[in-house]
Amino acid sequence: MNKLTSKGELILKTLQHMKGFCTAQEIHKKVPEINLTTVYRNLERFSDSGLVQKISLPHQEFAYEFSEHKHHHTICDSCSNIKHITLPAKVLREIPELSHFDPDSIEVIIRGKCK
Repeated sequence: MNKLTSKGELILKTLQHMKGFCTAQEIHKKVPEINLTTVYRNLERFSDSGLVQKISLPHQEFAYEFSEHKHHHTICDSCSNIKHITLPAKVLREIPELSHFDPDSIEVIIRGKCK
């Protein structure tokens, strides 16, 4: 990824401090001096470069998370609650349908409803 602008750095630092997933709107509330369009553009850039993880929430909204450790998620389609889960990479790589494929990374998102 190219060098970050000062606004990009501020957006990334804000995301890092927020812990967990948050939307562009939530980040914008923390840094209202940065245009919402700029927040979205930078988050997409971070996502495309692999710096942050982007997931689709119910109701066609996206959430972003900065994390240095790979992990997986469950998402409630009713309340949008997101939980981190751990699945051993070895188990995921042993999925029979992946025998002809060499994945660089595996991201699992399990959707459903909270109990």
